[in-house]
Amino acid sequence: MALGRVGEQDSSIEELIRTRMNDTDEQTKINATISMTLLGKWNDDVIPILAKSLSSSNESVAKGSSKALYIIGEKKPDLVIPVLLEALSVETPLAAVHALPALKKLKKVSAGALPKIVEMYDKSDAETKSDILDAVAVIDESGDYAIPLCLKALNEENPLDRREALISLMRFRGKASYFLDAVIKGLEDKDVENRALALGILRGSGADLTKAAPQIARMVDDSDMRVKNSAVATLGNINPPSTTSLQALQKALRDKDYRTRIAAVNALRILGASTPTEIIPVLKDALESESYDPVKRILTSALENLNKKNSSSN
Repeated sequence: MALGRVGEQDSSIEELIRTRMNDTDEQTKINATISMTLLGKWNDDVIPILAKSLSSSNESVAKGSSKALYIIGEKKPDLVIPVLLEALSVETPLAAVHALPALKKLKKVSAGALPKIVEMYDKSDAETKSDILDAVAVIDESGDYAIPLCLKALNEENPLDRREALISLMRFRGKASYFLDAVIKGLEDKDVENRALALGILRGSGADLTKAAPQIARMVDDSDMRVKNSAVATLGNINPPSTTSLQALQKALRDKDYRTRIAAVNALRILGASTPTEIIPVLKDALESESYDPVKRILTSALENLNKKNSSSN
């Protein structure tokens, strides 16, 4: 296969590879077939050879076959997709695993494979489950298969499986109503990266997060600084603010870390755009007790802006 890459620049190498395609050694013949396909030199007769090689125990051969089938599939999906579908059904798991990357790259034309790919999930190991989630999320533009599979994966014991599910769900923000409750539950994930992801998905979903406010408010006490400050920022997107949200933001204004206090000021500034009379007293109290000049300046600026808006509205 390395010869295939070199052959892109040296035509003599191409001839050398071509002579190996009829070699008596089966492995040499397969390697030459893959290399020629990677060079874009192929015919329909190589498809069965490449399909068989998907189940090779030699990972380099199997991956090369997958890449070669993708190259052919771009031109002739009607010939390649059935072969990849068959690979998902054979008893050799390796073939199915190596068919996934080709199906993923072929995207839209692979939509017919989605039921079989999803069917693989429960029978697969952790690494393959991650590949399946990724492939389904890429192929399934509607989310009809991807979202239910992600919801299943959010209940996996392995935090990496849950993380892959959250990452995949980010592709379907326009359908947040289908998975909003599950992501809110993910705010309580023991894994810090997963909590941060769940917050990011909620904040970017554009959905009404009122019902998530209690859980998000509790995260103002999170042990991880990124999660804590992300929770503070997210509370600024929940308008009108609940009593619970305001109490959490007031607590954040007293946090020992100035970055959290700044995040709280910015969140309250956003909320104050629609409810200045409620937010101005909170910021005034914070300014009176604040001792760090950079935070004092931000508080002063926020108050000036809100007072102007409040005056103009009256």
